[in-house]
Amino acid sequence: MRWIVRIGILCLILVALALAALIFVPGERIARIAEQRFESATGRAMTLSDDVRTTIWPRLGVTVGRIEVANADWSGAGPMLSADSARVGVDLWALISGAIRIEEVAVINPVLRLETAADGRTNWNFGAADTADTGAPEATAPRDTLRAFTINSGILRGGRIIHTDGATGRQAEISDLDLKLSLLAFDGPADMALSARVNGQPVEARARIAEFDLFVAGDVTGLDLSVSSGANTLALNGRGGHGPVALEGRFEATLDDPPALFRALGQSAPDIPAGFGRNNAALSGDLTVMPEKVVHLRDGAIRLDGNALTGGFDIDLSGDRPRVNARFSGGALDFSSLASGGGGDAASGNQPGWPNQPIDTAPLALADGQVGLVADSIDLGLLKLGEADVTATLDRARLVFDLRRIGAYEGIVSGELVVNGRDGLSVGGDLRADDMALQPMLRDFAGYERLSGTGAVSLQILGVGNDVNTIMHSLSGGGSIDLGKGALQGIDLLGILRNPQGAGGGTTIYDAVTATFTIDGGVLSNDDLTLAAPLISATGAGRVDIGNQSLDYRVIPTALAGEDGGGISVPVIITGPWAAPSVRPDLEFLLEQELAGERRAVEERLKQEAEEALGVTRQGGESVEDAVKRKVEEEIGNKLLDIFGNN
Repeated sequence: MRWIVRIGILCLILVALALAALIFVPGERIARIAEQRFESATGRAMTLSDDVRTTIWPRLGVTVGRIEVANADWSGAGPMLSADSARVGVDLWALISGAIRIEEVAVINPVLRLETAADGRTNWNFGAADTADTGAPEATAPRDTLRAFTINSGILRGGRIIHTDGATGRQAEISDLDLKLSLLAFDGPADMALSARVNGQPVEARARIAEFDLFVAGDVTGLDLSVSSGANTLALNGRGGHGPVALEGRFEATLDDPPALFRALGQSAPDIPAGFGRNNAALSGDLTVMPEKVVHLRDGAIRLDGNALTGGFDIDLSGDRPRVNARFSGGALDFSSLASGGGGDAASGNQPGWPNQPIDTAPLALADGQVGLVADSIDLGLLKLGEADVTATLDRARLVFDLRRIGAYEGIVSGELVVNGRDGLSVGGDLRADDMALQPMLRDFAGYERLSGTGAVSLQILGVGNDVNTIMHSLSGGGSIDLGKGALQGIDLLGILRNPQGAGGGTTIYDAVTATFTIDGGVLSNDDLTLAAPLISATGAGRVDIGNQSLDYRVIPTALAGEDGGGISVPVIITGPWAAPSVRPDLEFLLEQELAGERRAVEERLKQEAEEALGVTRQGGESVEDAVKRKVEEEIGNKLLDIFGNN
């Protein structure tokens, strides 16, 4: 018992001596000691103002005025850290025993300047030589360089963080920074909560680091992180480290206000089409961020506006542009905004024309890579696709769709479609469709609903322009159609044969239609259309002005034709806008054909009379002129023989 009393008395004496030393040591001396200890621990000079005050109650502590921490020797931006004032309160008994247990630390109006040099060096790399980023892990201070400490309550108010990228010259700023930190054990968890304005946008964040000592050393440790800015939230539950940056864990992001996120990043929001995350987006999955600047996502779920996808991706950020390789699957996907927009009047009439709003090609230059997609259906605006297996390859703003197998309009489409935004915009393709339902396809693609049936269509096409209207007026290419049974609405070819004056209206039922065509300057030309129908057949030729959505086409139906030809024919001309074309008998063409027939008959009669008058008989396929010439030559030859041959 006596030894216990003696030990207690000794402890009291030691505490009294420590308090006396604290009271009588000048504040300036405390500041100099702190500066020396900081520089010894970090390798950076710290300057404290002479306004240093010590406190005994309610806790042992020190309050200082202006604080500055030197920047890296290669930086010219001034002090790395500065603050108007700071206050530190420590646990006296822990201090006497040799531990640093901080009860309170408060920093007022600090400014932290972070820099990345053009060669990759960073000014926050304490305790090690500043080295260029060669791809190797950054050097970090040994774990025992910083003496173990705890912080019961850390507070930062009115802070600013400014980051300058020496390679690009870009600067990002965090202002109005308020931070709360709690670290009850140096090798235990650290909890942090902050609020700030990042490039003017309000941001809140919370983090828990499982093992603070490992994290300070740059090693990977447990990490829970959440960040929110308005209607946007990001969260990671897993592991992470910063020497170099590495993350793995479950990641979830919800972006219900994408423009606010881009403002926080100091960038202008791109004009993202609807269906690609224009209004809202979400991403979740198992995320891995590797030191080589490669990001992996597995078991991912993506929502882009109303479109939902599952799958995964790999993103390589080490190059000039991100490179993405991904494979996704989805249900019914709506990308109709790719062809959205209003339209004016077409040049040839009052019908609505093609959309003339400029198409933004900037998104094509944001990244490179290859994305595979399997979906139940895809709405592209101009085309509506069924079950699809598509691979899209993007290389320097040139996007190529490999259509491996696509269900479209009750048939199957295959081929290749190209959207090239390298120099302006061009679109092209080499497509093949089998068993295609024509009416819904033509309705969606061209607003034309008069032709129904199924068949095969091949199409090679190229268009250039920065809007749909210009592209449609520039189309070139060609193709063919081979249709089975169907119907042509708005024209009754058999009825026209029966009553040419009553042309218009009705429907022509056909068994087969074949044709080939070429396209130039937005105009489709054809001269070999054949149509087979009950009781009649028909041929056709003409032009379809795709750019101006109009027709100028002639069909010649024939009824009661025998094996050697003949039959009754009444040409029909179809002209005007394809939404409401005019159908009428082509009487002028019929009259020209009749006159041509009469002219040929007169010519034949005159030739026959000439033969009889001259005594000429045509041989083989000779014309009258050839027969006359032959007759003359024979007569001359005979006369010459008479003169010279009989001497």
